[in-house]
Amino acid sequence: MRYREVSLIAILVLTLLSSLGLPAPPAGTTTIEVPGARDTVVSGINNSGDVVGSGHGGAAGGKGFVFRQGFFNIVEIPAAGETQALGINGRGDVVGYYTKGGSGHGFLLRQGQGTAITMDFPGALQTQAFGVNDRGDVVGSYVDLAGNHGFLLRQGVYSTIDVPGAGFTAATEINDPGEVVGFYIAGAKSGPARGFVLRQGILATVTVPGASETSASGINNRGDIAGAYRTSDGLQHGYVLRQGKYVTVDIPGVAFTTVTGINERGAIVGNSGPVNEVSFIHGFVMTP
Repeated sequence: MRYREVSLIAILVLTLLSSLGLPAPPAGTTTIEVPGARDTVVSGINNSGDVVGSGHGGAAGGKGFVFRQGFFNIVEIPAAGETQALGINGRGDVVGYYTKGGSGHGFLLRQGQGTAITMDFPGALQTQAFGVNDRGDVVGSYVDLAGNHGFLLRQGVYSTIDVPGAGFTAATEINDPGEVVGFYIAGAKSGPARGFVLRQGILATVTVPGASETSASGINNRGDIAGAYRTSDGLQHGYVLRQGKYVTVDIPGVAFTTVTGINERGAIVGNSGPVNEVSFIHGFVMTP
């Protein structure tokens, strides 16, 4: 595992949006941009405030990172075509995805250092690891001839997570009590996405009222859920679901906002863009 540290002073979102002539976001919001990458996609945050994500495009694209105390620590699997860091727990263990030899594999990097452990669901064509809790349980998704499925890896044993009747299921995060969130597509794989939470074997749908699509990407130990939803006009918004109430999260003046993670302190991470979800994506951290 190649793991190098690059010094960076985080640029305030205020500075970015002022240069674009856009309204300033709420206080406590900071942008995250990987130097040399066209786009920065933030995927998760732990209770210490360490953030994981990936750079895309440009000279620094195709690599994952851990952003900790003002420094980028680049995560790169040797000889991989692409590396994405997607989840981090309180110990600093990082999970993610890399491509090599035409296929994709999940990985686990203990405390963000050393040699990565490859994770492949048995018989799968592709595997992605999205989230890890402090007990070492890992969730993600895998692809086989039957389609896309979620999975849980606990104490070395893989188990499938499939929403009944869904043509597509992905498990995106797990908290320390073992509650899992993710999203699914019912029936045909091209239908609208719906979020879900799995608690003590009971599955419940997570859907923002009035939304055409909803995904769930993060859950903390209090059971607060974070994710994104799409409205009929095609715009995306972030949200936090706390004690049964949905709160929308939007960076002012941009066309889309997604929330991808939430920690115990209520800090959230996500992504936003001024035009659409494939143009100049910036990560952000928003603290309460």
